[in-house]
Amino acid sequence: MHRVATAAPELTAYYRHAGDAFLPKSDAVPLQAADLLAWEWAKFHDETFRTARRPMRGSLRALFTHAPKRYQVAHLEGSRLAEGMQKYAMLGLEQVAEEAIARSWGG
Repeated sequence: MHRVATAAPELTAYYRHAGDAFLPKSDAVPLQAADLLAWEWAKFHDETFRTARRPMRGSLRALFTHAPKRYQVAHLEGSRLAEGMQKYAMLGLEQVAEEAIARSWGG
């Protein structure tokens, strides 16, 4: 198992994050659907959106067509991704602090 250092230990405790691991797909069955969607989206972004080499793959179209309101996609990379993750971390820290204050007041 490969462990990743956490920048915000209070978030690790709050979300009960025990660590990260690289597993064979057969040991992570619940994540296969998310992995499939992520892979299809990456192919779309690279081959259709960014370079216009091909139309949207039928497999990605099928995922969206089956349940069109189920998924919302936002593609972030580079500095936009780093900024977004920093904002989410700060929001999480604020929530942890607010909940600690509420507990101290007996709420």
